[in-house]
This record gives sequence, C-alpha cells and structure tokens, in this order.
Amino acid sequence: MGISMGGMQTFEWMVAYPEMMERAIPIVGTTHQTAFDLLLWSTELKAIDEARKFDTSENAGAAMVGRIHTLALFTPAYRNSTTPPNEFEGFVKKEEQNYLDTFKADDWASQLRAMMAHNVSKKFSSMQQAAQAVKAKTLVVVARQDMMVNPDPATDFARLTKAELFEVNNACGHVYATCEGGKVNAVVSKFLVQ
Repeated sequence: MGISMGGMQTFEWMVAYPEMMERAIPIVGTTHQTAFDLLLWSTELKAIDEARKFDTSENAGAAMVGRIHTLALFTPAYRNSTTPPNEFEGFVKKEEQNYLDTFKADDWASQLRAMMAHNVSKKFSSMQQAAQAVKAKTLVVVARQDMMVNPDPATDFARLTKAELFEVNNACGHVYATCEGGKVNAVVSKFLVQ
C-alpha cells in the first residue's frame, strides 16, 4: 500500500513482482504520467534548475516549488473556500516558509525525475499486457478532482485488472483525506479483512 508516489510504487510492484503480494492498495497514485502531470512535475524541476543557476543551497528553488506544489495539492474551490483574499499573503508566506524549512532541492529533483519516468508498461507491449501480469487482489483509491496526480490512468488500470475502485470526489483534491479520510480508512480496512 502506498499514497501518491508510494501509490506509483505500488502499481510498479504489482506489475514487476506479481508473486510478491496477495493484496495491493495504490492510493492517489498512477500507472504512468499524463501530459498534465508531466507539466506539473517538469515545471517544479525547471524551478529548481533555474534556481540552481544562482543559488547552490540545499533548498534552492524552495519558495517557488512550494507555490507550484501548493497550487496543485487542492482544487480552486477548496482554496477559495479556506483562504480569504485578505489572508492570501500570510497563507503564501507560511507555505513558502514550510518549504524553505524542509525542502532539499537535490532530493526533490531526483524524485521528480523518477516520477516523470514512471510507467508500469515499459517492459510490456501495452498497458493491457502489464495489467495481465497483476495477480494481487487490488483496491485502487483515486481522488476524482486530483490536480497533482491525474486519476484517469489509475481508474483505467483498475478496470483492466478488475480491481475494486474507490473514488473520492471532493474539493480537497490530492489531499483527499483532509476532507474524507475516515471514509477511505473504512474502505481500506474492509478490503484488508475480506
């Protein structure tokens, strides 16, 4: 089981090591990046690369990556309902500071490159053939309004593998659990004891 990039790894391991697991639960992950996903990840990588031209610190580009990442985490509806315009500057400063305090440019750049290269069908002739390799009973959890990891590839793969599919549809987007974590936990718990 994995969430986000961990969900990507879960899909990868389901295909690459089909005998290794009896159950798999990729949560807001993907089997491969869509053009929208690649636009997000390559923009964050570009922000790091551009920052590195004049800043060699380990958090080079942190403030800009923080803004980009925060933009994609939630939906516009969520952001508009939780951040009044008169509180925007404080909100952005807090987000930027969070990234400045915790961000490691080289680490994140490596993760971005790994995600951009991720595709579970690389060693197969098609996604259908990759799906045929899966032996684990699978629960795929997607957030329909996810702007960080497009849910369509995971949804399509769930159909190909006849996996159980749980779709969260709320304004929290990629951070779906902020709104409905209890529902997801209940579905996962039920799946694990079946």
